[in-house]
Amino acid sequence: MVVRSTLLLILYFFPFITFGASTIDVSYYKSGGQLSSQRMDVWQRELITINIDIQTINEFSYLKETIFSIDGYIIDTKVMPATTLLNEKKFQKRLRIFIWPLQAGTHAVEFPDIDLWLSGRVINSFKLESLNLTVKPLPDYLPPGFPVGIISHEDNFSSDGLFFNTLRPDHLSYYQLKTNTSGIHPSMLADYSTYLKSPAISRLAVSEVTESFQYDLAYNYSSSQLIPVLPKASGIYSFNEFKVLFFNSKQGKVNSYQFDGDFAVVLNIIFQLIAVFALCGLLIYLLYRLKYLAVNICSRRRLWKQIKQSNELIELTELIRQLQPSFSPFSTDIRGHVNLSLSQWAEDWRDAQLSTYADDLNRQIFSDPQCRSSADNQSNIVLRLVALDSWIYTIFT
Repeated sequence: MVVRSTLLLILYFFPFITFGASTIDVSYYKSGGQLSSQRMDVWQRELITINIDIQTINEFSYLKETIFSIDGYIIDTKVMPATTLLNEKKFQKRLRIFIWPLQAGTHAVEFPDIDLWLSGRVINSFKLESLNLTVKPLPDYLPPGFPVGIISHEDNFSSDGLFFNTLRPDHLSYYQLKTNTSGIHPSMLADYSTYLKSPAISRLAVSEVTESFQYDLAYNYSSSQLIPVLPKASGIYSFNEFKVLFFNSKQGKVNSYQFDGDFAVVLNIIFQLIAVFALCGLLIYLLYRLKYLAVNICSRRRLWKQIKQSNELIELTELIRQLQPSFSPFSTDIRGHVNLSLSQWAEDWRDAQLSTYADDLNRQIFSDPQCRSSADNQSNIVLRLVALDSWIYTIFT
């Protein structure tokens, strides 16, 4: 019994014993980057991110999202995925705290203890040092709740026609407005869907809102609003433009941009079908013209090649005529047989092999085309002989 009780006590207190090698590291960030101490100057409603990293040898320990509130601050917490430190054979647990100071002045922010849990029990607690902030007020001309961070928008119509961004009159469709922010808590954002106005499109109440949090150091957040719309008549329409304002804490000034919404083409289904047939006809015509152009280009290239070859032949003929007087003595030496055929040349030279070649060549030239393919390996010699005979004949005639 004593041994069993001792083992149970060891197993119960084992997590507390093994936690002695754990360490905690706290780092602070704002829009300008990482800070080296717990003292910082920030703008009113500017995001401050705190990373709390606990390194432990206990793999199964975990952190919980600490829910707490401080007067004059908006606070959000998120437990990040644990990582393994292979070199040190430890496991890192991370808790990320996001805070936004709402009031200007000097503040000392006190945080609750950070508890490390195992098997439903707290095995260790960490006390965080206070954070000393000097909060600078925003310019007086800015209204209360003015967003501090970065804002951008995207939008599109969900097409219910045959083309992209094509709607039908008096037919329910949807318009999606997406708001992307960096460093801004959702409670500080305006409802930009209320800015949308169009005389030709009836906007109904927002039917669906989808939110996405990344919980990175910049607290990137996106909100997608799906808005039912009802076009009234045919035409090309879009919602009105509106100006988006936000305070850029990095630059210390107000930034703005003009949001120009997406457009939609409203057409009856009959006109959409007519447009489809018209586009198909135009495509067929363009393909026909392209084929005609390709044939024309090939014909021009073929004609140019023939003209070039003709010019080369004319130049070669002229050169032969210039050389003809130089071969007159040679024609006398070969007994003036300048007009003999290939067979007559072979017979005159009294060469039986050349006569055989000449007869074979005559059979190939004047026989059926199918018989020409049965020429033997000596056809190359015959062709050379033909070339020689034609060249000599051309020179001396």
